[in-house]
Amino acid sequence: MKFEDSCNEINRFISKSNGSIISLPTGEEYLFNLVNKYSISDLSSFEMKHGIKLPEEYKHFLTKVGASKIYFDEFGLGIEFIPIEQLLDFSNKVFKGMKNPFPNILIIASNIGRGDFISYGIDSESMQYRLATFSHEEDPERWLEENTAWSNLKDWLVKLVETEGEEDTI
Repeated sequence: MKFEDSCNEINRFISKSNGSIISLPTGEEYLFNLVNKYSISDLSSFEMKHGIKLPEEYKHFLTKVGASKIYFDEFGLGIEFIPIEQLLDFSNKVFKGMKNPFPNILIIASNIGRGDFISYGIDSESMQYRLATFSHEEDPERWLEENTAWSNLKDWLVKLVETEGEEDTI
């Protein structure tokens, strides 16, 4: 499966679910819901406002799928992609009482089942974003220095879709 196929599959699930529980091919039952889809203009405005360049794969996801709730089970646990207009406020909440590293750490989604965060972190050598799952059990001020498991949105999303939401860590 390719990244584009994963985006299309999520869109099919969102369209079918429309916020209600649906059965997937394996029999697993999940809710999918679109929160907001973005235009290139929306993303450019966000980048200009915050003085950053979003990763191309993330921009593609936001224009094709959008901020959404995916693989939510009957208990309300799943992956929530945060709307871009809420990224800074969400980051402020996560780093409450600490220096907020936004946009060096760009939290794009919350794994509500685990309490963890799917985030881009700036690589200090290449100055490029790379994706990680940051644990709620670790010190957020040390996430960038201590994380050793880096990936990208394309590979993570493909794995998530191929496993019907079961493999949700990086």
